[in-house]
Amino acid sequence: MRTKILYLLGTVLVITGLILFNWHLNALPRLATTNTSYFIHRLIMALWLVIPGFALELPRLWSYFTGKVAGHTDWWLLLIYGLPALILTLLPFFVAVLHFPLPNFVLQDDQLRLLMEALGAFWLGITIGKSIILDK
Repeated sequence: MRTKILYLLGTVLVITGLILFNWHLNALPRLATTNTSYFIHRLIMALWLVIPGFALELPRLWSYFTGKVAGHTDWWLLLIYGLPALILTLLPFFVAVLHFPLPNFVLQDDQLRLLMEALGAFWLGITIGKSIILDK
């Protein structure tokens, strides 16, 4: 019964995250791209997708969070999968501040960059959830 509620909660969080991401996306053209608030806005947009990605792992991790089962973090999994996802999630920061080299087709298309950020954020949330290994 509890896992059905957690699956329902995960579904609601995914839908809510997509709605909030879309809400921020509609407000994005009104911001100046050179302003710091633009980057903060993009990071908040990514956060709305990290949370639903992690929520997909909630049914598996419920016993860990309630203290019934011990667990540990698999740092290699977090490093191997989480680092590329983090780079994709923070793409505006890496391009503007650190001058991260990107393929030319990505730099020319704003929609493709937004898609890469969204997929990276969702992937980061799932990776954080998967990196917690339950000890049974």
